[in-house]
Amino acid sequence: MKESLFYKNAFFVSLFLFLTTLTILLSDFARKSEAASAQNQQAGGMGFKHFRNNLGFDSSQSRLYDSLLADYQMQTTALREALQVEQDQLFQILSEGAADSLVLSGISLKASKLQHEIRMATFRHLQKVNSLADPDQKVQLLRLYKNLMNENKATDNTKGNGRNRYRHGQRSQ
Repeated sequence: MKESLFYKNAFFVSLFLFLTTLTILLSDFARKSEAASAQNQQAGGMGFKHFRNNLGFDSSQSRLYDSLLADYQMQTTALREALQVEQDQLFQILSEGAADSLVLSGISLKASKLQHEIRMATFRHLQKVNSLADPDQKVQLLRLYKNLMNENKATDNTKGNGRNRYRHGQRSQ
């Protein structure tokens, strides 16, 4: 009889532990899923998907915007990869010791030209987005553009605000 009661109690304790573990795992999964969903809604902060998500584009505008964004990303992917190669080459030469300043200057010029091409592709993309938007959305776009531009500026003569907050050894407060 005692043995039967022991097994019965052990079964219920095991069942309780299993259900508790399952509940914890499912709630953790749901929390991570909600966080990922919220992150997808925010779409990377002030990135290009932020425009689509927060400008109130209708379905046709969203489809056209997604097409414009895919074209932009296709244009800039090769440029970004080439820029990464140039930067890797620059750091490789610097790490080897006595680097020739003419070689470093040449690599820096190539890298700056690539950065300029990426910037120009970005401006062309933003012009296309602006032409896609209706007048109310254009007002919002202008506000978003200003926020993006101001994000890089340091305020009150302090360094390291906005996107560049880690560049000068300062952490966000």
